[in-house]
Amino acid sequence: MAGVLMGYYGYGNVGDDHCLSAAYELVTAAFPNQRIQIAVGPIPVWNRSVSAFNRWHVGHWITVLRQSQWVVYGGGSLFQSKTGLRSLLYYLGTVVLAYGLGCRVILLCHGWGPFKRRWHERLARWVLQHAKCSWRTPAAAMPGDPIWCDLTLLTDLPRQPVTFPAIGVGINLRDADQAAYLTDWCRHQGETVVQMLNQGGASSADTIRLADVWDQPKQRFRVIVTDRYHTAIWAIRHGMYWVGLSNDPKLVHLAEELQQPCFTTVADCRQFLSQHTDTFESDYSAWLDHNRSYRDAVIEWLRACKPG
Repeated sequence: MAGVLMGYYGYGNVGDDHCLSAAYELVTAAFPNQRIQIAVGPIPVWNRSVSAFNRWHVGHWITVLRQSQWVVYGGGSLFQSKTGLRSLLYYLGTVVLAYGLGCRVILLCHGWGPFKRRWHERLARWVLQHAKCSWRTPAAAMPGDPIWCDLTLLTDLPRQPVTFPAIGVGINLRDADQAAYLTDWCRHQGETVVQMLNQGGASSADTIRLADVWDQPKQRFRVIVTDRYHTAIWAIRHGMYWVGLSNDPKLVHLAEELQQPCFTTVADCRQFLSQHTDTFESDYSAWLDHNRSYRDAVIEWLRACKPG
């Protein structure tokens, strides 16, 4: 039996790359000794000896799917239209192609949305109604589907939080104006500010690339302000307090589950920070252990999804 592992791989995003690593580990545990091919973008994703093909080459897709019995979409927020309708149509198109070539479609620990239009979500639900699905937040679940956590929480986790002295505020925001405003305000308050990068860039005195410190942070922040899901996950993994600045349902749900503050305006976030000037206390170990405990259940679920 052969299969395909599909996601937003090959673009240098730390969350996607670690979702790939976790998905590969789970799939190989569920389907040992099976040939796996990975659909990738322009950047090599691994040094491992796995087969990969160009995700943008329709001919390659057809060839690979004809040789496969299943396609696993390995986590992340693939099914959304916030970044554009074309992205959603691309992923739904590969699902339809897989159906047409007789492959079973497995959606493993995905987010859901956000969608710019109601019909975008209706289209996604209609196309995916025959897929085997698990999700990472209750808001994402379709009726009857199991609910599990983010893939990056199913791998080995740091056993001890980072204990370096806290140096200031880490900021990771997509909106450049919000990031600049909050950075200037924090520095005016005498805070050291470090910009955190999920994708691209290079680490420097006032910038860190999360790919460089995913498993071994070199510094600890008093608080991290972010609108990115996997920046929050990174903070949780290493016992650093974080504040959300987003209305993304995935991040909002994560904040609610951990009783973390999550704001929709930078003014509200600034007011919160101005009222909390000491180092925040945080202990996520019980939550991390609870999520890690799903690993065996996810592997068994994958095995049950195997074509007969």
